[in-house]
Amino acid sequence: MNDDNLLGVDEMSRETTRHIQQEALVLLRGLAEQYGLAVLPEGGKFDTASATLKFRFCLPADAPGAEKNERTEFERYARMCGFNPNDYGKMFTYGGRQFTLVALKPGRPKFPVIGKTLDGRSRFKFQTHIVLASLAKGGR
Repeated sequence: MNDDNLLGVDEMSRETTRHIQQEALVLLRGLAEQYGLAVLPEGGKFDTASATLKFRFCLPADAPGAEKNERTEFERYARMCGFNPNDYGKMFTYGGRQFTLVALKPGRPKFPVIGKTLDGRSRFKFQTHIVLASLAKGGR
């Protein structure tokens, strides 16, 4: 892409692909905000004739840096919900599966506890008493 012809592309290049990805990300962030989501660039590929760009829409809690915020929030609300602030990141068992304790959402009174599968791919909501009982069995 040359500066004289910003809107016309003769062939795709790494520079052109990156420029398009950056502009697309700006536009997609506006869309994501409308739905209360975050959007992340996930790379892509190009050849001289085309480019395929990948973006991931996710809950803000799954975006990079969210773990630090979730930990801070967990520590803030832990005692109010019956947990110890040090319980963050501990493993618990439910239905024969193991989960890691990753968040507390006191605004969701019925299922305020968030657990992540050990592979980190899925998050589930739990009732407080179920997780507290599992932690007690495991010797907190």
